[in-house]
Amino acid sequence: MAKELGPTENKELKKFQAFLKTLYAEGKLQKFLVLEKKRRGVAPERLVFIGIADTAEFWWCAKKSLLKNKTMEPYYFASYLEDRIKYALELGYIKQIPLKPDRLLSIGADITLEEINFLLKKRSIPSGLHRTPLMMFWDADGNQVWVIKNLSDLNLLSPPFPDKIVLPGDKSVIQQARQFVSSLDPNIEVENLDQFPRLKGEVFQLLKSEKYPTIRWNFEWENYVLVGVPDGITDHLVYEFKTTRSKFLEFYLKPVALAQADLYGYFFGRDLKRVQIYVVEENRVDTWEEEIDKNNALETLERFKLLDDTGKAVPPKEWKCKRCEFNKLCANVDKRC
Repeated sequence: MAKELGPTENKELKKFQAFLKTLYAEGKLQKFLVLEKKRRGVAPERLVFIGIADTAEFWWCAKKSLLKNKTMEPYYFASYLEDRIKYALELGYIKQIPLKPDRLLSIGADITLEEINFLLKKRSIPSGLHRTPLMMFWDADGNQVWVIKNLSDLNLLSPPFPDKIVLPGDKSVIQQARQFVSSLDPNIEVENLDQFPRLKGEVFQLLKSEKYPTIRWNFEWENYVLVGVPDGITDHLVYEFKTTRSKFLEFYLKPVALAQADLYGYFFGRDLKRVQIYVVEENRVDTWEEEIDKNNALETLERFKLLDDTGKAVPPKEWKCKRCEFNKLCANVDKRC
């Protein structure tokens, strides 16, 4: 029976999270990953832990999907490990977390989808729209950055103030924001959200997406473990939200979004998918609500596995390579696959 984590369980979870951070910092996470692959009878060099979102990106660019999953494998493994530990505590299966590798890696193996659905019902709907700031993080220079949704929210800010404020808008909006912020503290920088392209999707999701509870979990298929967290899950459907700049790009993004939702529906056992894509240039959200296409989910998995086994892929449109984070690694830059 799931329960709220008490002081003892919370202490154990924090201890484990600190342990994970140590593994990251000391470069030891890879050793645990190799141990887990050995437990599974898999060679260390084989790809095992992959992301559902990155796997669905096969339909944008197959090679990028593979390279992203290989790059992210240690982090997907860490998510897998953390979720199994956290939910085992929440379900009352353990009270203390052993840090010996063999015992640690075995925790959570018996958690069922039924129990995950039970835990999901305890999750609340995200309330990002009601937060000021919408997001808060530290940049590479150690500055605290707040992201807000509009000029009006500047009136809701209170000290202590951040080093930098980011918001969407044209030059006029940014200028007004700078004038207002300088009256609060002349040392605060104000930047346009356009200067942070990786943040834009997250911000637009907070502003434009529908809100549902969700939960992260992992699923085994063949020799892979797929880790994923839908943008929303109800009793009957999975929800996926994406942002793109133009109608032209939406045409290429839609197959990725549908495949991702189909994978979520297939693994979480839902019948329907609700997919939304926000087109920035038109300030419009397009919506598709359909039955889960299990054949599409399985085809995505099988095509990804074939790519992983052979390294052979159908090349993407050349323009996709220009801004790809893997363009220096990928053979598509020099020759078509």
